[in-house]
Amino acid sequence: MSNAVEKSVASETSTALLAVCKEVFRAHGLVAGKTSSKYGDLYQFKTEAFCNDSVSRDLAKRMTEEIEAEARKICQGKLQISQVSTKYGEGYSITIKADGIELGQNGVNLASRYAQDFRMTAWRYEMSDADLGKEALINGKKMFLAGVEIKRNGNVRIAIQDEQGNILLGAENSIVRFGGKAVQTITVGR
Repeated sequence: MSNAVEKSVASETSTALLAVCKEVFRAHGLVAGKTSSKYGDLYQFKTEAFCNDSVSRDLAKRMTEEIEAEARKICQGKLQISQVSTKYGEGYSITIKADGIELGQNGVNLASRYAQDFRMTAWRYEMSDADLGKEALINGKKMFLAGVEIKRNGNVRIAIQDEQGNILLGAENSIVRFGGKAVQTITVGR
């Protein structure tokens, strides 16, 4: 199963994201700078902006929220945003990473990096690929098993998806029950 992002989807998404970023930058008195995008197994969009003064934490947070909200609308049905990161200070930069979409049980993206990582480690939890998308009640809210995130240090965090499609990462060493099976995120070693 491939989660490759097609060139046409990447190009269309990059054009729309760039327009949004330029609009947000202009509204906050910043000048757009260098922009880049990559596609393949993972889609990545990165852009920078500059200003005369430094960019404050509050301004960076406001701009990130505005851009991320529009990015989610742009990506809907084509890509699933997996990470948004920013840097601010002398300037501002935002990087958006997204996976291709292959919807499975309960709307879980089977092509996400979380699902791919789960497939490699499911046997550790006595689970299988069929368990992706299983439902659990967490703090009274319906959630679905979206996979796991394997950290560089070997720790594993569970990835759950809410009913709106947002991915939430659990704490390391947390335990969640899906379909009667307990999933404990553990250190898998290197």
